[in-house]
Amino acid sequence: ILLLDSLGSSCAPQKIFTDLRSYLSSEWRDKKQSDKVFDPDTIMGTRPKVPTQTNFSDCGVFLLKYVEAFSLSPPSDLSKTGLESYMGPEWFREEELSLIHIS
Repeated sequence: ILLLDSLGSSCAPQKIFTDLRSYLSSEWRDKKQSDKVFDPDTIMGTRPKVPTQTNFSDCGVFLLKYVEAFSLSPPSDLSKTGLESYMGPEWFREEELSLIHIS
């Protein structure tokens, strides 16, 4: 689970990971009629530092840029450490967002 927070908020990532894993377990139980455990050993969660927005209106623009950057040059190391070093506050420059942003 990748938590890419463009607002840089002080949310509790472990609670978000736990809630998402619980949701996946419930969906599995509903769709497959069996139990499956989704825990940190089966689905890791990480919240790498990523470029952040300076306003409260560009979250969609940042989401598109995260997806574009990830798709054009995917990380080779999907471990927590690998993802955190692949991304980071300097993952892309803010000037690149102007190509996506619609005024």
